Amino acid sequence: MSDQLKEVDAIASNPDKPTFDNTIVAMERSGRLLTRVANVFDNLKGANTDDEIQKIDEEMSPKRSATNDAINLNAALFARIKAVYDQRASLGLDAEQLRLVELYYRDFVRGGANLSDADRRS
Repeated sequence: MSDQLKEVDAIASNPDKPTFDNTIVAMERSGRLLTRVANVFDNLKGANTDDEIQKIDEEMSPKRSATNDAINLNAALFARIKAVYDQRASLGLDAEQLRLVELYYRDFVRGGANLSDADRRS
């Protein structure tokens, strides 16, 4: 989780103008190890759970949620995603790339990225 947060922070703090490649593609590449581990664990939990796996899940679920919140509520990252989203029509993206931009924007908005600072804290 800390590796993914470092990767996301590098994307958010990139001084270059936000582009599809340095923002959306970079986000797609971030967290690959965490995704692989989470997928294996979630499949194991669903197919062969026991008390030990449930205990691990109870310990890790809040940490996974906190990581997702830290990403979704990263204002600098959302500003980059929004910049790409706002100029998407002029970027010459194919249908798949366009859909990916729209999904990132939608998911961040649904994750609270447009909330005020006060609402984020509550």
